[in-house]
Amino acid sequence: MEENIFFKEIDGITYTSDMRVITGCKKDIEGHIIIPEGVEIIKAEAFRSCESITSIILPDSLKTIEWRAFVDCRNLQHIDFGNGIQQIGCLGLSNDIFDGCKNLHSVIIPSQVKYIGDAVFYKTGLNTIQLNEGLENIGNMVFGNCQMLTHLILPASLKHFGFHRSNHFANITLKTIPVDFILKITDTSYRYHYPEYRIITLTIGDRKVFIPNMMDEYDRSKVNAKINEEGVTDNLMYSMYKYAPSEAIRTEIGYHIYNEALKQNNVDKIDEGFRLKLKQRATGMIFHLLDQDRLEEAIMIINLGFLSKYTRQKKKGRLIFLITTEFHGKKITGCLLKTVTVFIMAYCLSSS
Repeated sequence: MEENIFFKEIDGITYTSDMRVITGCKKDIEGHIIIPEGVEIIKAEAFRSCESITSIILPDSLKTIEWRAFVDCRNLQHIDFGNGIQQIGCLGLSNDIFDGCKNLHSVIIPSQVKYIGDAVFYKTGLNTIQLNEGLENIGNMVFGNCQMLTHLILPASLKHFGFHRSNHFANITLKTIPVDFILKITDTSYRYHYPEYRIITLTIGDRKVFIPNMMDEYDRSKVNAKINEEGVTDNLMYSMYKYAPSEAIRTEIGYHIYNEALKQNNVDKIDEGFRLKLKQRATGMIFHLLDQDRLEEAIMIINLGFLSKYTRQKKKGRLIFLITTEFHGKKITGCLLKTVTVFIMAYCLSSS
């Protein structure tokens, strides 16, 4: 680009003449990019589709990153936000700043950042993100469609967590629960013809709460209101299975709750009738989990003690027969073969 009194180009990046704003760049820039001190704004789509950039260091002087600034930088692997910027993304926009950055697997949000705008990391390859104390607001769908990001650790400073329904979170660790958090991470079960029912494990201090990712709208509102008003009480913690949208998920949550209740010596707080159902369904649930290659959870149910020693001895031979015939003729991977072997060993040991 020809330089003029308004713009200048340095190493393929276009700045305003005062070097305070980046407006664009050449698509063939590559490798490690260092944005110089003094830059305050990166304009919308400034680095769009710069597919050869692998890492970026942002200056402490930076104040604003506008929407889609790094969209489709497919080989971007690392970004250092510096020690100055306090807000990533703009208010009231679907920012999509890193949309399509499939190789961006890990990010650290520095402690001075107070706000992350809507959809900032939408559809990235994130599998880990470090959210430091100081962060107060996470917008809607910031981590939307980040299918590899299953575990989220939220800081105690967080006051607002935006809508992330239909997310891929399996585990969320937090110290305090933001207002209306349940409504933000769950969805209504009737919205989908073929819903993917799952369990979201909330870890709050030494407590684990097992939340169905989809619930009836009335139940969602009821659980949300209880947590807003009372926090996570024992009564709610040990009765969450009641709000699951299907019998299978209800039973699965029940086993997890029972396991936690054993650890806390609070089994008597689980409804006796439901405990009987868990005992009756134990064998079926073990095979259900094994079919999904979920060894640890299958062994957990065995160790809960729902099967008496007599029952274990009586069914041990049939169990091993069913396991071996279940996978006969199927393609068994090394991992699955190990799973089946260890499972049988664990079952035999538990019945000795």
